[in-house]
This record gives sequence, structure tokens and C-alpha cells, in this order.
Amino acid sequence: MNHRKLPLTFFKLSDSDFQKYHQKHLLRVKNTRAIEAQGSSLLVLQRHPSFKQLRDFSKDVFGWGGRTGARVRWRTLRIPTRNFRYAFLTALFYIREGNFFLALFSIQTVKGLKSFSYASKHLRFLCPERYGVLDSIIEKHLQTVFSDLSKTHLLYLYCVYCQEKAAELSKKRLLLSDGLPPNPNIPVYSNIAKPWKAADVDMAIFAKFKSW
Repeated sequence: MNHRKLPLTFFKLSDSDFQKYHQKHLLRVKNTRAIEAQGSSLLVLQRHPSFKQLRDFSKDVFGWGGRTGARVRWRTLRIPTRNFRYAFLTALFYIREGNFFLALFSIQTVKGLKSFSYASKHLRFLCPERYGVLDSIIEKHLQTVFSDLSKTHLLYLYCVYCQEKAAELSKKRLLLSDGLPPNPNIPVYSNIAKPWKAADVDMAIFAKFKSW
């Protein structure tokens, strides 16, 4: 803990827990994979995405966030087209460069996205392999140990944890819950298991804390 790193046992979820709560999250928020595909496609486009593509993506991310999303989103609608698009194109550039801090800063230049919860949601869908979401329930849990860290560094710490936990679960060949029957006999392992992403780990942790 003195090295500013979360041990992989920090959230106290077993392999069964990760599989079970991952499934609960996917079943509760059914458009998750579609928005991930939408965000990932923006990252790999050879040409810069259009304003409409970015606005549609952002609208879907806000919708994924639930009731609070609509209240936060209206603030972004007042942003001039050029500014909105520039902020997202800059964020995409820094994500490709692997620069977490500047990617986050770029997203937060959009009025209405200074909130770490929704800024990190946008990052999470643009690059689910690397990013999780700093929702208040996660932030409070992290602050019990790292009360002196800024939200920026808490999010960074959490994303690194999610990446490392995803690598561990992938190495164990733990199946993602996609396609598993409801309430399977878990944990289920397979040699053909797809790799876990940071966002998959984040979903399971969030669902566990919400008691879904």
C-alpha cells in the first residue's frame, strides 16, 4: 500500500464473484457491449470521427449512466461543435498514445464532463481494455485507504488495478459471463476464454457494491 498500488485482493471478490457480478451487470445494463463497440470503433478510425459520431456516442454513454446521465448531459449540449469535437479528438489521440492523464484532461475540458464519474465513463467506453469508472461508490471505497490522493490519481490507481486484475483472470482462463446461462454453476473456466478487460473488472466490482 505504501507503493501507491492496490493489491489484487483489495476488493475481496473471488473468481466466482467476478463472474457472477459481471453477469448481473450485463443483464441489468443490456447495451454495454454495443456502446463498447461504438467507442472502440472511434478509436481505430483512420479518419477523424465526425461531430455527429462523437455526439451520438456521448449521448449513449450518458444514457448508460442512468437517470443522472440526462441531468449531466444537457450541460454539454451548449458546447460549440468545434470545441466539443476538438476535446474528443484530443482525448482519442492521447488514448492511442497511452497517456491517461492528458486523455482525461481533454475529456474534462467539455463543460459538464468535469465530473469524474462521467468523464471516466467516456474513457471507459473509448478504451475498455484500459479504463474503469470512478463512480462515487468506488471512490469512497478507495478513499478509505488513499484519503490523501486526488480524484485524478484515485482513478489512475483504480484503472491500473482493473488492468492487472483483468490480466490475472484472463491467465486463469476464467470465462467472461457473456453467453453463460443465468445463475450458472460458477466459476467456469475454459481454454477458449476471451480475455477480460479493465472495464469487465470494473463492472463486476460496481455490481457487487450495489448488491445487484
